[in-house]
Amino acid sequence: MDNLKIPTYKDCLDLVENNDCFSHSTQELKGKKIHSFKYNFIPNESVWDSKFSLNMRGITFIDEKLVALPFHKFFNINENKYTKDISLDDIDYALSKEDGSLISMFLIDDKLYCKSMKSVFSDVSVKAMEYLSTRKDIIDLSKYLLGNNLSPMFEYVDPNSKIVLHYNEPNLIFLGARDMRTGEIRPSTDIVVEQQITTPKLFFTKDQINEYLKQSNIEGVVLTMKDGRYVKIKTEEYTNIHRLISNISSDKSIVSLIFNKKLDDVKSGLVKNNLKESIKTVERVEKEFFSKVAERMDNAKEYISNNKGLSKKDIALSLKDVVLKNDVFSVLSRKSDRILYSIYKSY
Repeated sequence: MDNLKIPTYKDCLDLVENNDCFSHSTQELKGKKIHSFKYNFIPNESVWDSKFSLNMRGITFIDEKLVALPFHKFFNINENKYTKDISLDDIDYALSKEDGSLISMFLIDDKLYCKSMKSVFSDVSVKAMEYLSTRKDIIDLSKYLLGNNLSPMFEYVDPNSKIVLHYNEPNLIFLGARDMRTGEIRPSTDIVVEQQITTPKLFFTKDQINEYLKQSNIEGVVLTMKDGRYVKIKTEEYTNIHRLISNISSDKSIVSLIFNKKLDDVKSGLVKNNLKESIKTVERVEKEFFSKVAERMDNAKEYISNNKGLSKKDIALSLKDVVLKNDVFSVLSRKSDRILYSIYKSY
């Protein structure tokens, strides 16, 4: 597992062609084709043994020339065979992990652009680009680094694009830069930056790390080991909250929890962690779902009440509205869960 080996454009294409776990996307910007490569769902850890696979994390080319090289893929402590033997006694240094989206910078005709792992046009890329226009200090730093073959890396955080942690205002937090010739990572602490540019907190000892991990409202740390490996440690609090929020990532997922009678446990966790916006989302979907259930139940009961003389056979032959017909028979057979299931499936 060599994270310093930088693939060429052709290397990336070959990996995509021979492995469904990786993908290639192209966008056009200012007449240039922007080629981005990323990993998708990874079924097993052996995928990372493939040559160059770790660097398929948003690596970007224009006309086959490397223009952005973000962090390689790295893992949580004890997540797999690559991080089983980690000891905090063997760290070189550690940085606080920020809870946002990784942003790379690149140049077209001396103008600086932002991109996420996948695209220059993703929502987070557009927001980061808008914010960048207000930060000449970050523009100057990024242009300087790119002029020296160093690919700048930032974490974009925004109170309106919250993942788990709350940030008071949008920001591009400078994480460091990666040498596009050697693959070496230069942390933000090794690069002179203006005072206004935010950088992660820095730790050098096990005690400092452990003390920091006791705090609330943090994600965790990224360790750089003396042997060159990068490893993540996330707090239990963050992991639990992230899991809760992942459970309600869409209306569909919330309805699934309702139907499978698991929403109360999730709501309890949201209340416990004071996740007010998530609670509002759940309550909105829950209200909408049960309003639909009530409406369909009422329509079915009204039809039954107005057609008491009809047999089930007559109802089946005369009722043309398929949804109402199914709901009527669900009520008649006292299997109203079928109505819930029908609405659940509609999501």
